[in-house]
Amino acid sequence: MEVDTKEMHTQSKSNNAVTDSIETDKSVEENLTDGLLAHFLPECDKAKSTISELTENQRILIETILQENSKFSECHTISDLAKIMTQSKVYRAKLLHIKKEMVQLTEKSSKLKHKAIKIQQDKQKEALQKEQQKEKDLERERHLVAKTAKKPQQHNDVL
Repeated sequence: MEVDTKEMHTQSKSNNAVTDSIETDKSVEENLTDGLLAHFLPECDKAKSTISELTENQRILIETILQENSKFSECHTISDLAKIMTQSKVYRAKLLHIKKEMVQLTEKSSKLKHKAIKIQQDKQKEALQKEQQKEKDLERERHLVAKTAKKPQQHNDVL
């Protein structure tokens, strides 16, 4: 048993040494961690601020690009507007030409109506004159027939 006790005492000493070593390891670990953080934390903070700055610059750049895109869109709109204005000038010229033709056709139509009315009046006048001439001819024939018929009667009365 004596051997066992010695062994246990030796083990206990070795456990104490391990425990002391673990405690010293924890302080070393904390010192190393603090040193590591002290070394890398400023760089991480610097990287974080750089990333924040880059993110802000990127946001500003995106806004600027969107504004420029809208300007280009406006330019296309202005270009389209210019095309529409050119087309409207062409259509206006065509419309004026059609209007001029309509006025000319209206004038021709009025002249043709007046001419047709005049021709109709002339035809009616001519027909009336023919009718009057026919009546005169008939009246003259009646007079001639009546005169020739009256003359023989006068001869009969004289005889």
